[in-house]
Amino acid sequence: MLRKFKCLALLAAAGSLAFVTAQAAVTPFQTDVGTAITNGLNYLDTNNAFQNPSSAGNAAGLTTLALLEKRASGNPSDPPQGYNGASAADQARLRRSVAYLLSSGYAAAGPFYAYVDGGFLSALSLYTLTGGPDSCGPAPNPRTPCSAYPSTPVELQGLPHSLVDAINNMVDNTLANQRTVANGFPNDTNVGYWCYTNGGCTDSSTTQYAALGLSAAQAVYNNPTFGDPGARLPKMAAALAAAAHVYATDAAQGSQDPGCDPGYKTTPNGGINGVPGDPNAYGHGYHSPSENYPPSLQQTASGAFVQLLGGGNVNTPMVQGYMRWVYDHYRYTDIGGVNGAGNLYNSWPYTYFYYLWSSFKGMEFIAQQGIAPSAGNLGITSYGTLAPASAPACTDRQLHRDPATVQRVPIFGAGGAGFYSAESQTQYFDFAYSILSYQCADGSFFCSAAAQAGGATNPSGQGWARWDTQSYGLLVLQRATGVVLPTATLTTDIANTTVGTTVHLTWGSQNANSCAATGGTAGDGWTGNALAASGMLPVKETVAGTYTYTVTCSAGSQNAQAQVQVTFTKAAILMCDVSGPNGSPDGEVSQYDITAIMHMLGQKVQPAGPAPAAADPMRAGIITAQDVRACSLRCTKTNCAN
Repeated sequence: MLRKFKCLALLAAAGSLAFVTAQAAVTPFQTDVGTAITNGLNYLDTNNAFQNPSSAGNAAGLTTLALLEKRASGNPSDPPQGYNGASAADQARLRRSVAYLLSSGYAAAGPFYAYVDGGFLSALSLYTLTGGPDSCGPAPNPRTPCSAYPSTPVELQGLPHSLVDAINNMVDNTLANQRTVANGFPNDTNVGYWCYTNGGCTDSSTTQYAALGLSAAQAVYNNPTFGDPGARLPKMAAALAAAAHVYATDAAQGSQDPGCDPGYKTTPNGGINGVPGDPNAYGHGYHSPSENYPPSLQQTASGAFVQLLGGGNVNTPMVQGYMRWVYDHYRYTDIGGVNGAGNLYNSWPYTYFYYLWSSFKGMEFIAQQGIAPSAGNLGITSYGTLAPASAPACTDRQLHRDPATVQRVPIFGAGGAGFYSAESQTQYFDFAYSILSYQCADGSFFCSAAAQAGGATNPSGQGWARWDTQSYGLLVLQRATGVVLPTATLTTDIANTTVGTTVHLTWGSQNANSCAATGGTAGDGWTGNALAASGMLPVKETVAGTYTYTVTCSAGSQNAQAQVQVTFTKAAILMCDVSGPNGSPDGEVSQYDITAIMHMLGQKVQPAGPAPAAADPMRAGIITAQDVRACSLRCTKTNCAN
């Protein structure tokens, strides 16, 4: 059910990305998901989250992102609406929300707060790339005065910052506040994190938000309409790579849950408080493990995501290590430490919905990259398939829900066991079914048990901010990563042909700077490490077989792959083709062949004699002058030249 984010269409003239709504039938579960998304967004609207000022406050980036990620239904092929694909009512809500973001102090060159900057950057980037109109207003807004921009919607007039101006400021603030040697942490192995308002601590939760914002903004600078006049892309790639590196370097093992692990290690090589249940599983806690923070579900899941943002993929060793930790401790009804489960959360139980999004967006990101896991590696279908009693044993690990046995979530109507049987057992169904069960009659996900109409109460409660909880639930249902990724496509004009035939491989991409060709064989024409973002190459193989060709298209630290296979079979015998420049058949009939056949005059044809069957077009069983004459008429070279 994971979608490929290949529905983005670059509109060079408009400088935006358009989302085309898919027309496809939806299952009963997808229908309920679509209803839940609509109800959840209506709750935000009713409670003034899409106003200026927004009741969501510092969470307004997440609520805006949730509205941008709305889709026509719960069908996984439906793309997010963005701005251009939204209804007139939703476009008005988005303009008001963005006006609030552009009016905040975080859009200026002043304060930094990792949670806020990350959420705001992600929302503003997607709004910008999907055709959202810009603001006008007084300085420092570069679009001033508003009289020079008469088409500016009223909600966006009189604002201090333009879209790109605000994105630039928040990117610069994020880069300036990363924990680095240059920022005052010399010889510190824990460089690469972001703290709340600076680099003063090794907090993992704030780091994932800062990394999310930078990665989202990469797509703006990679778009040729906006470009990168400030040369920020290399700095952003370096910052994301540093964050990915510190998660790999600071990986810990085990957990505090005795039902899963006898203990944990705060670092791979020391700080032993026990023996982890799986020596191949690595994770992360709220702070660096050197501060004695054992891994937790939510931070390990987000740690995998940050490594992907920094250039990793499903086969990167420590991405696999983090995935294996979640695989070993997989849960979806709660985060552990709540409702009777073991101590897997290592902090506040309020972070349950936060875990759902941090965990699922990493797997969705892997699906969108299109890179298949290597043999023996975990993939997007691995979670939820390991029984609790299987090694490494974990009594708090959960198997997938079975759509054929669960009932319909009551808030959406009547339906007994099997109502959702059209679905597969997946991480998405596990998470989405839980979220639907926690939704309240008013569309929120955090009402009291007495007001709960869906049959269960969200373990997060309201947490520290109900707007965050509401957005996390919606973003999981929408399969949102918060990042606009590059895409890649690769097609061939011929899928099955003979050796020596030329095929044409055509690639394309969106939101990418360049592409690279791999696969095939040396010298076949499929080559290039810095190809354009789209193009075509002629390819010819000389040995029979099935060949796999791969194109990898990149944008900053992000990349996507696409593959195509072509089967080349041995060519049928070409009559009269008996010799070439090297004395062997070469797919041509030329003077080389005529000369060779003349030297075979009088020889019997195989198997009775040494002459090849191709030298006997007259089928007499012996090479004669008539064969020489017939082959001279079959020459494929002009004037029968060599």
